[in-house]
Amino acid sequence: MSSRTVTRPGSVVPRRWGIAAVVTAVVGLLPSLFILLLAVTVSPDAPWFLFFTLPIAVLLATFAVIFAVVGLILGIRRRTGFVWPVIGIVLGLAICVAILGLFAGWYS
Repeated sequence: MSSRTVTRPGSVVPRRWGIAAVVTAVVGLLPSLFILLLAVTVSPDAPWFLFFTLPIAVLLATFAVIFAVVGLILGIRRRTGFVWPVIGIVLGLAICVAILGLFAGWYS
């Protein structure tokens, strides 16, 4: 006998879109976090690299929100779990709002 949990095929699709959204947002944020780590520990001249990594982070966070919205719509239509898409939406919007605030001068 197998002790594996059996999931319905329809419940896997929204979860995949949500996981793809979270992974996309995290991959977009990692280079900026790495540059900040370099700026704090190694070289105070490193933050100028953020001019390259922050637009990439915003672009990938926007894609993450799109992926998450697709997963959320599929989750609602199939009446299955939609936790991962909600996490993807929140993470993507948080990244976009934080970077928008940085450029708008909210933190100074």
